[in-house]
Parts: sequence; C-alpha cells; structure tokens
Amino acid sequence: MLAVCIKAPFLLKRPPLYPSFFTRLAHSADPTSRSTTSSEPPYIFNKYACDLRNAALELQPRPFEEFNDSKRFNGKFKYLVYSSVIKDLLNASYFPEASFAFKTMQPIFHSPSMKARMLASAIAKSFGDPHERLIIPFVFLSAHSDMTEDIFTEIMQMLARRKVKPKVLLQLTNYYITAQNDGFVPAPDLAAIWFRAKFLTEGADTALVALKEYSMCSTNRDLLPYTTLLSTINDVSLDDAGSVEQILLIMDHAQLTLDLTVFNALLHREHRLEHSSSAFTVYASLKEMADNGVIPNEETYAMLFSLLRSRRPRVSKRPPSGFYPPRSLFRDMIDTTMHPEHPLVLSPSLLTVVLRAFLEHRDYPAALVAVNTFDQHRINVPIEAYYVTVKHIVRRIWAEVRGKRVLGSKLWCDHFLGSSAPTSIRDVEALEEQLSEGLVDKILNFTRQDKMSILNVRFLRSIPTEVPVYSAPTMAELEQTGDPLPEVKYHSKPLERLLERAIVATFIPQHRKGVEDAVQVARAEMTPPT
Repeated sequence: MLAVCIKAPFLLKRPPLYPSFFTRLAHSADPTSRSTTSSEPPYIFNKYACDLRNAALELQPRPFEEFNDSKRFNGKFKYLVYSSVIKDLLNASYFPEASFAFKTMQPIFHSPSMKARMLASAIAKSFGDPHERLIIPFVFLSAHSDMTEDIFTEIMQMLARRKVKPKVLLQLTNYYITAQNDGFVPAPDLAAIWFRAKFLTEGADTALVALKEYSMCSTNRDLLPYTTLLSTINDVSLDDAGSVEQILLIMDHAQLTLDLTVFNALLHREHRLEHSSSAFTVYASLKEMADNGVIPNEETYAMLFSLLRSRRPRVSKRPPSGFYPPRSLFRDMIDTTMHPEHPLVLSPSLLTVVLRAFLEHRDYPAALVAVNTFDQHRINVPIEAYYVTVKHIVRRIWAEVRGKRVLGSKLWCDHFLGSSAPTSIRDVEALEEQLSEGLVDKILNFTRQDKMSILNVRFLRSIPTEVPVYSAPTMAELEQTGDPLPEVKYHSKPLERLLERAIVATFIPQHRKGVEDAVQVARAEMTPPT
C-alpha cells in the first residue's frame, strides 16, 4: 500500500492576502460559470467576496447576516462566495477570521471538504500533537466523495506551511490513501507529501521502499516525489550519500529522464558539503544533457560560482583537484543566455555572486568584464555589487598595510592608493591614520568625477574639484541594512574605475596598455565563440 506526502515546506512560500482569486472569477469569460442569477452583472461575485473578506478580517457579523438573508441569490452562488472567502483566508493563514466566516456559512450550505479545511486550520493551530477530536473527524471527512485528491493535497500543503509535525501529515495521508480504491496511485504532489513525512518520521529505509514501490506503480513521469526526497535529505541528513544513490538508482530503473531540478538538488548537496570536485562532476553531466533540453538556470550558476569563491588557487601552485576555471564557467553562463529555446536571463543577484567570485580570486580583469555585463544586458547595478567590491578592496588594503612588509618596498595597496612606500614605522602609522579617515568615501568621490585618470590619481593626497556626475553609493548607504529606494539608480562607471585601478595596481610598471591587454585577454576567455 502506498502512502503519500506533502510538498516540502521549504519549497513553499506563504501566499500574500489578495483578492486575485475573486478577480479571476468576476472577469471570467463565461458569466454562467459563476452560478449567479442571470440578472446580476459579473462584478457582483467579486464585490460580495471582497466585502465579506474585509468583514471577516474585522470580525463584523452584520455584512454576513445581510448577505445570508438576501433572496437575490441562490444557495450555490452564496456557497461559492463563502468558499472563496474562506479559502483565501486559510491560504493567508488568517485562521480565526476563516473560522468566523465558516460559522456564518453553515446555516445556508454545508460542504464536507470545506469543513475539512476548517478542521485542518484547527490542527495547524494546535502547535504540536493535535487532539484526537480533531484527527478523527478529519479522517471521516477525507473519505467523503466531496474530498477530491486535489482538495486533500491542497489542505496538506497548508498544514505543511504551518509547520505541522511530519508524523501528523503521515497519519492523515495514510488514512486518506487507505480509504481509496484498490490500485490507487497518488498524484506527484501528494506522493511528495508522503515521502518527506515518511523520511522524517520513519527513516530513510522505509521511505526508499515506498519510493521504489511508487516508481513501479505510477505512470506519471513527474519527478517531484524524487526531488522532494532529495531535498529532504539535503535538509536533515546531508551525509547520507547512500540514500541519494538509491534514489538515483530507482529513477534509473524506472527509466526516468533527469531534469534540472534533480541536478540542482545534487548540486545543492555538494555545495553545502563544499565538495567542489563532486559538484563540477555533476555539472559536467548536466552539460551533456543540453541536447535533451536540460539547461542550467540561475540557481545552478549561483551555486557553482559560490563554490569557486572559496577555491582560489595559491600563486605558483597548480589548481586544486576538481578546480573549474571561473572564466570558463562565466563563458558557459553567457553561452546559456543565447540558448535558442531556454535562454538564461541574467539577474543583478547572479551577476553579484559572479563578481564576488572573481574578486576572491583577485582576478580584477575578469571582475571588470563581469561589471560590463550589467550594461550589456541592461541591468541596473545593485548596491550589493558596490558593497562586495569596496569591501574586498578595503580589506586587502588594510591587510597589506597592517601586515608584515619590507620597509621601502611597494605593495599592491601602495599602487592602488597612489602613496609612496613607507620607509619607517612612523610612515606606516601615518598611512594607517590617513586610511581611518573616510577611505571609502574618498575613493568613491574620485570615481564619481567626469574626468579622472586611473593612472595618476592619488586618492589620499588629492581633493576632487569637480561636481560628481556619476551616481555611486556613499559609505552610509553601503552600511544601511534596508534596501535602497526603487528610484535610486547607481551607475556602473565608478565601479569600473575601481576595478581598473585595482588592475593598474597589479601591473608594474603601471601603464594603460597593461590594463587594456589584461582586460582584452579576460574578455576573449570569457566570451563564447560565435
């Protein structure tokens, strides 16, 4: 006998409270589908649903009484309005308000599935082990013909969002499956509910036995039950490599074609374990699936670049095992944006992760190419891109200034700041004092100017004389915890200048051709062939 599980809570988000459900019905192309009387205009459904929803939120009985007493509408119309209101309130986790609306609904119409929703809301509010007086009535209602699989699955998903214990979900789904006809095979959403609850309640072995039985009985090719179980292992049993292998073997025996959700689940596991070599082995297999339409997405590249961020090879040493060049991964990503059927749409957050990886590798030419990509794809530069760049540069400056150094020799920080090499401890202390006085704002002030030479500017000794023409965040804006206002837009030019200056500080002797050559080489390695 198969039992079933809810879509994992980490895959679900609490829905906002909005009347879109009512709006869709009110503007449906077929007015008769609303079960209104023929003399009523389409907006009546939406009007009463919204009015009663607001009344429920304020717990005002009079609007309900007036609606119930009205003889303008038949019972089915009233039921549709009430059920829409209660469903929306339940989905938004307004349980007392939904209970209030349900009590006022009972005199005019009764629905076993709607009563089951209300019992489920009581179970969700129990915060722990619900009383048997809630479980037993729910079990009887779940066996009613009015309780379809879709409705039951929707109720279980609501319970999962409310963090109901897995053993309760398992108990309810087992009862539901037992009540069905012989040969019943749950749909993927319901199967996913059980597999997660089974794994969390009874362990991996029992869950895998049920998964294997499901794979032999189900004709549905949806991979949700398998990916849900993989994600569950990632959440609670990260080191359980054996269960992961068993799931993949079950999928192979069922002749299921792996999709991107499976690869991303596997990558997520390797990412959390920080196993770069294994992660890029998975990525290599994913690339081989391109002909089957399985293309990496934003989540894929974000995890891979995040892994590379911590895999910077030391100077003069061979790259570590499993190391995948970040420039090559960037080229793959840009190539995916040009895919004819499933093009990747770059986002500010993804490009910021990419930028951070190049900064950690101190690959400033590649970081500059990544920043150029914002403008090339018409993406606004987020404040996070400035934050990670400024943070990296300032940290490197302070590390070199305060670290051990040979007096009289110039380091990267000296070239970047345009300062002379300290020849005494007193010079080092003076430099530290200068750096403590608004270094970030000084640097950003220069990068905002219209005319600025990245070769000759001395950040600590010169004072900007021009009115800034390029927008960039201030130190205060970088330190704020909230998001900037939507109308605030930052220009990419100051960020590009910061990175150009970092490239200049890397090459000795300093000259513009060195910057241009380094960027040209990086761009050639990071651009896919046409």
